[in-house]
Amino acid sequence: MYVPNTRIGATYHYTCHMHHAFDSYGEVHALAALLPCPWLYLEIFQEMLARKEYLKGTQQIYIDFVNSYADETFQAYGHEMIQLLDDLVTKHQDELDMDLLLQQFMYSSAEELRFWQMTLLPEKWDSFTTAQSK
Repeated sequence: MYVPNTRIGATYHYTCHMHHAFDSYGEVHALAALLPCPWLYLEIFQEMLARKEYLKGTQQIYIDFVNSYADETFQAYGHEMIQLLDDLVTKHQDELDMDLLLQQFMYSSAEELRFWQMTLLPEKWDSFTTAQSK
């Protein structure tokens, strides 16, 4: 059940957006909707590793998490996704509504921003959501 203004609601909303992109518009739009997540993680965690002070005093589990997204394997995966989208857009550019494709990407980017904001804002699980998840 979608519960607005909660973490579950945000997750549900973002997931529905990605499913809608694929179901309604196909693989190129789905990739555009999926790409902001790994691309953002790649950029953020590379920057965190470059600035070692971000990880000072951090528990090892979080350092390992950051390292997993900044390692060469994940970097290659992220760059492959970017290249795949570029290739698909080039191949199908006559068939694609580029404004809609950009909208898919930008919408997902905004959803990613909401997730990162949740870590900074003192949000709490509401009692209805907590009761529903039990």
